[in-house]
Amino acid sequence: MKILYVEQSERQFDHFKRNINANSKFKSNLKVFTTLLLANFILSPEQVNAEEMVESIVVTATRKAESILSVPIAIDTLSAGKIESFDVDTTNDLSSYFPGVEIRAVSSSEQAKAWIRGSGSIDFASNTNPTVGVYIDDVYLPNTFQHTAPIFDLERIEVLKGPQGTRYGRNVTGGLIKYVTAKPEDTFSGYFDLGVGSFNEIKSAGAITGPISETTNFRFAYKYVNDDGWASSRASEPKGDGFPGTLKNNSLNAENLLATRLLLDWNPSTLFNYELMIHSMRRRADGGTFQYVGIVDPVTYEPTCDPRSRIDCIDYLGYRDSDGVGERGDTSAGDHDFFGDANSDSYGLYGKLNYDFPAFSVKHIIAFDRFKRDSQYDADGGAYMLSNNYYKSNFKTASSEFQITSNAQDEFDWDLGLYISSDELSADNKYVFFGLETDQEFYQKQLSKAIYGNLKYPLTSGLYFLSGLRYTNDSVYFDHYSIRPTALDFAPGDVEGSISDQTFTDISWTIGLQQEISENTMLYSTVSNGYKSGGAGAGFGDPGEFNSYKPEDLMAYEVGFKSSLLAGRVVLDTAFYYYDYRDIHVFDVTSNQFGGQNFIVTNASKGIYKGGEIGANINLNDYNSINLGLSFIDAKYTDFISANGENLSGNDVPFAPPLKVVISYDSWWNLFSDWETNLNLRVSYTDSVFHDVRNNPLLTADSYFLSDIALSTTRNDGKYKYSISINNLTDEQYRVQSFDFIEFGSVTHVPNKPRNISIKFKYSFE
Repeated sequence: MKILYVEQSERQFDHFKRNINANSKFKSNLKVFTTLLLANFILSPEQVNAEEMVESIVVTATRKAESILSVPIAIDTLSAGKIESFDVDTTNDLSSYFPGVEIRAVSSSEQAKAWIRGSGSIDFASNTNPTVGVYIDDVYLPNTFQHTAPIFDLERIEVLKGPQGTRYGRNVTGGLIKYVTAKPEDTFSGYFDLGVGSFNEIKSAGAITGPISETTNFRFAYKYVNDDGWASSRASEPKGDGFPGTLKNNSLNAENLLATRLLLDWNPSTLFNYELMIHSMRRRADGGTFQYVGIVDPVTYEPTCDPRSRIDCIDYLGYRDSDGVGERGDTSAGDHDFFGDANSDSYGLYGKLNYDFPAFSVKHIIAFDRFKRDSQYDADGGAYMLSNNYYKSNFKTASSEFQITSNAQDEFDWDLGLYISSDELSADNKYVFFGLETDQEFYQKQLSKAIYGNLKYPLTSGLYFLSGLRYTNDSVYFDHYSIRPTALDFAPGDVEGSISDQTFTDISWTIGLQQEISENTMLYSTVSNGYKSGGAGAGFGDPGEFNSYKPEDLMAYEVGFKSSLLAGRVVLDTAFYYYDYRDIHVFDVTSNQFGGQNFIVTNASKGIYKGGEIGANINLNDYNSINLGLSFIDAKYTDFISANGENLSGNDVPFAPPLKVVISYDSWWNLFSDWETNLNLRVSYTDSVFHDVRNNPLLTADSYFLSDIALSTTRNDGKYKYSISINNLTDEQYRVQSFDFIEFGSVTHVPNKPRNISIKFKYSFE
């Protein structure tokens, strides 16, 4: 078997090899992986025949069902089977499945942030738009707190890389993640599963579908999760003002969740169809639990102590984590002075009308969503009252999209679309800093309108001209005020407010060529212009954090190759890109009048991102398949003066790992005569990344390996299934995110979830 790889640079490849050699847990895991792979070759009773084919993957990346091999877009998918096997619960769990994709959240239950090819934003304010869009079917979720919705009863997950504005209602620069829900069927069937897992987890999911009448089908699905959490806090005695002592708690990051989805599919004729979805979610969870790390040298008392290489680092109050600093200790345990909640409720309604005419189809999509949040955080993660934050917000959105799509019979393909959405967010927040309180309220309304269209025109046999055009008009109104202590006596100060009312317009486009070399091989090249609306920063209560920032603009150049070889047993998918970014949205830190820190969203003038992805799906025989994925990224700011006047040009873009490798292996065999057994293995490597725009070495995540294993056995009639999965098999520790409290002698890290085991039983009926 020929192994394909790309060596971006000698430094990156050597770094990858050193990590393999240094990581004994991974080497042991690799031996197990290889042994099982060889064993299945030996045990397979039949050999490959020439007609074997990798199952064709159908996607809706272009808003219509097509083979993934015929779409001139870089796409990754995750099937319903893989989602179930590896017990994927939320968007947070997806990061290690897709090359070139990073997903990070401040807690297991709130605000997943995504980066695709380095395109993304660190900012965790509730009023900023995402760089990577998230869709449920054809409906856009505009608020990042909606993105941690539970994953259940899906057909698949699609990840589209690069600008997609000429095809989708809302415009984003980085790409999008699309959840495709399972649809109603015209015969009665369903399933129910029940599982238990680590941290006293109990979970259940299920669905039932069937006809209501001759023309209407339904599907109802639910998911329930309850666990005790995987983090803890130690108890300690008070040690003076501002250090009141910490609280004992052995069940932090606990969660109780119930989500439901009802779908109705009305088909009064073969030409007309109407789909309705009603969904809800209730989540009661703990606020994020962070790992507090001192960076002060105990001798010089300067913030120069690197906890990655020293064990004696403290903060300015003399605190040091008793079980070890950083990843050397127990990252799930800490000393916390405050425990908060992360509660949220959401509900919504989506409707989609489809009508087929002989030459074209008409589609109309409406959506209404509401999301409420009530959360409290020990924001610093430490043992004294440095920063405790309280958030209350109410978000509602409504959108309407009208689309006309050709029914391409002569390979001349086109579509036109109109889109309008209205988002409203009101927030009432409180920030307590060393016992001093700042109150903040703000209201934001964003109205987005767009018209877009695409054309695929045959030039010669197998050669197509691709084009797309979009006009966008965004208006953003932001009204903000805060009450904070005065600088002298810390008594309540005056109400300070700011109003921003901005309108942005943009024309974005795409052009390209698609060459079908053969029935199973396709080349494409595209040049696309991406746009993301500007806005206003809410900050954390300090009026100095209020600022307006400009829209983000991207010129993306991409070439790709897709091919099915050896009678479909091998599928290759490669893409290479060059991004010329302007006015990149970045999250920056400045000093305020109290000697503390302000957090703002601003623009970096220019950046260059370049890289590629290589994927191979190999069907070895009837019983074994391997999927290989590799991404490499070189993303830098080329013109960036920070809010403090520092020249950050040449710095690496955060959350853009230079190298990422994902390998998965699937095997099937009959353990008993009437039971099929399925083994899934997955190993991923993610290179080291910076967590801030200044490339501070104290705010980084070292490279790491993750491995998962899943084993299931299903009766041949599909009625009963037993499964076990282990995620983070080697109990790897790494930093999910990092926050800068350097002026106070510390940094805060978000730790990853430890190794966790899930055992499930599934009953299916029809």
